[in-house]
Amino acid sequence: MHGVGTASFAAVVLSLALAAGCGHQEPLQAASGKSDIAGQPPPFGAGRNGIAPVGRLVPGSVPSGTLITIRLQNSISSAAAHAGDSFAASLDGPIVVDGQTVVPDGALVTGRVIASARSARPQDVGYLRLTLTTIEIDGSAVPIQSSSIFARGSRDKPSLAAARDTGLPRAETTKDAGFPADRRLTFRLAEPLPLGG
Repeated sequence: MHGVGTASFAAVVLSLALAAGCGHQEPLQAASGKSDIAGQPPPFGAGRNGIAPVGRLVPGSVPSGTLITIRLQNSISSAAAHAGDSFAASLDGPIVVDGQTVVPDGALVTGRVIASARSARPQDVGYLRLTLTTIEIDGSAVPIQSSSIFARGSRDKPSLAAARDTGLPRAETTKDAGFPADRRLTFRLAEPLPLGG
């Protein structure tokens, strides 16, 4: 009887020892930035402190409403321009989205005359309406939809300075609308401008 009690007591002690051993775990160690696999870098480009650097994502588009300022390469006048004519310009300042330059200063821009009328009679004045059609991004002409700019000729007496600016004869300067070469014009994006492929 005494032997049975000793055997039962030994079984209980053994069970407790096994339970204690199974519950024991090694303490967790802080990430060292080294991989457990020799010669392999840490996952996801983690640095020495085990934290992966976060790169800045390139924006997918330039949002609508963004202002775009261009500089005309040639003069445009309602005396000679017709609806459908194109004009050349360059970007006057980079386009920046979320702190990143997405279109550099000087990028080529094309536009179109969407309405034009010359001063045909002394009581009439000419007018022009211009819009942008493409902008060069990474060597490709990307279609663009922008607001339009409207210009109307003046009925005031012409000035010599105005005649020089537009390159038109003095008599036509006040009746026809126009912009000289190198003139800065600002448009607003009507639709988002997609970036990249």
